Amino acid sequence: MKKNFSKIMCFSLFLGTISIAFIACQKEEVSKPLSYAISTQVGAVTNNSASCIVRLLAESGSEDIYKKVWFLGIIWDTNDYPTLNKNTGFLSNNMQPNGNSGSSSGTLQYTFQMTNLKPNTTYYVESFATIDGYLDGTVQYGPVVTFTTPTAAPNLQLVSLQVNGSLYQNQTGSFTATLKNNGTAAYNSDLWIYLFNSNTGAYQYLGGIIPSIGAGVSKTITFTDTVTLQPDIYDCNVVYDANNDPNNTDYYQFYNALGVKATVN
Repeated sequence: MKKNFSKIMCFSLFLGTISIAFIACQKEEVSKPLSYAISTQVGAVTNNSASCIVRLLAESGSEDIYKKVWFLGIIWDTNDYPTLNKNTGFLSNNMQPNGNSGSSSGTLQYTFQMTNLKPNTTYYVESFATIDGYLDGTVQYGPVVTFTTPTAAPNLQLVSLQVNGSLYQNQTGSFTATLKNNGTAAYNSDLWIYLFNSNTGAYQYLGGIIPSIGAGVSKTITFTDTVTLQPDIYDCNVVYDANNDPNNTDYYQFYNALGVKATVN
């Protein structure tokens, strides 16, 4: 009887060991993470904006990750390593409407447009994905990418320039110029008409004014001033301040940009 009992106990222990091993294998298979990674690519950087492409990369056989991705997104800050709880900018896109349309290459991606950035500033961008749930699901972060926005500055283009009527020595002359600001900041400093004779070296600045020409804006301006130059033919140009600072002028001249001549009688 004791021998039979011992055999029954050994057999039960053997079955129990197999059951535990089977359950352990099942748990290991269920909890095995899907294999994927996130990449971030920043481009089209201006003084106040940038684009950011986020890609979710899945290894072969793991394309079902697309059915579990809720959000792709980016966070950014001017300090290292932004997080969902600490950042100066946050963008995300719900991927569930496209969740079952993963490409055969195993890549899911979305392009974000970052706006309202500051000029001449370094930003740290980090991409993320939320898995198996809304924003409270598991969060997977990508690598931190840095970029620096350029300094905002005006860039004036002389579109047209004309002399209004005849010019006479020691009398008031009139000039009209149209300028376009192709830069990324408003121009708010000095503008002058500049008459110059390359043979004699005689010159005069006329009608200094301080307009405001916004970025991307064209403006027509009339200059009036007394012409004191000797009667002669002069190159007629417009001069603007390259520093865009009326307290620290550094004149840049459109050197006969349009070939306009002014005759002083």
